[in-house]
Amino acid sequence: MSTGGVLGVLYRSLLAIYVRDIYQDLVKPRGPCGREQYCLQVAEALLGDVTSSMYLATFTEEELDKKQKNMKMIFKKVQDAMANQIDRSSWIDDPSRGAVLMKLKSLKVAESPRAVFLDPVSTFLSDRIQGNELNALDYFNNSVHLLRRYRQLMFAMYDKNPLLPEQIWTYFARPYSSNVITIHGSNQIVIPLGTTPAEAKERIHPKYRLMASLGTAVALLVAHHFDFIGIHYGEGGNKEGILTDYSSSGYMSEFENCARKISHTLPEIVKHRFDASLSANHHKMDLTALELVLEAYTAWRNGSSEYEERLPWLDMDHAQLFFMSLAQQTDPIARTPSAVGPARTQPPRRFYTRPNSTTDNRILKPHQFNAQLPKFLTKDLQ
Repeated sequence: MSTGGVLGVLYRSLLAIYVRDIYQDLVKPRGPCGREQYCLQVAEALLGDVTSSMYLATFTEEELDKKQKNMKMIFKKVQDAMANQIDRSSWIDDPSRGAVLMKLKSLKVAESPRAVFLDPVSTFLSDRIQGNELNALDYFNNSVHLLRRYRQLMFAMYDKNPLLPEQIWTYFARPYSSNVITIHGSNQIVIPLGTTPAEAKERIHPKYRLMASLGTAVALLVAHHFDFIGIHYGEGGNKEGILTDYSSSGYMSEFENCARKISHTLPEIVKHRFDASLSANHHKMDLTALELVLEAYTAWRNGSSEYEERLPWLDMDHAQLFFMSLAQQTDPIARTPSAVGPARTQPPRRFYTRPNSTTDNRILKPHQFNAQLPKFLTKDLQ
């Protein structure tokens, strides 16, 4: 067979595959009524990387650096607060205390998030796009190139080491996302730039506002590295026990007591719908995060001589402003059980948002419930 004949067969085969994909994806499973809506959904899904790049492009390098610096600074303060709490804890023995502190020290924030979208050289996406030569006059070849790019990008995460920070950022959290991520296996947390508070020009967020917004997100992620799942991962991210039998017994007793209280207070008709131990896990981590962010804010404020602006016309001290800001981060919608859907269809959430976990494959969120305000929330800041 001649070269032209071989190419002809190849072109016809590719065309057949392309036509079949269009038919299977856009025509066969949907009638005329739903086709337009489906096309809109597909277009929305494809806009993620583009909107991320546009969002980041609205900030200067200095502003992006400041966001990243604030994130790291607050993360360090929360780390210090948790280390202090572990040092004061009586339920944990010395060997376990040392292992927990080592793991806490090994936690890190995923770095270089914006390089994936702004760096024209080093990203996987840029490499693949540059390999597609598009011709404005050749519709068929353009279609084949775009289809090939789509298929390659489907497996982008398998082409490079998933532990690289830029790969984690690409997969888990685009900048416009409001979902924070706990990654147990690599002892990392991912905080999208979309969760950081936007600052007006020439203004700086007061400490109480910054800690109530970004601080709660960081504290919740740090707490979940020591939850019912995270406690089984050690300093290097390996699945290993870091608690002795003595400490593990005290740790499990707390969760069992909390689970019994939850199960006892709910009607029998709804008990089969959720796992009380999972709800207890989230509840304990919520309280832990609140304690961490409160202690971190108190230490920051007491150790700084900088002026902290208060709201005008309101006779509220810094403690009251902190708790008011904290209350504003609570989304009442997030308290209702619902099936996990695409993140882009949900309203932005801050505190009490359940952090996604790479080890969590549940389809439904655990039951979420209202609890009494813990005592430490009512005490005054010194």
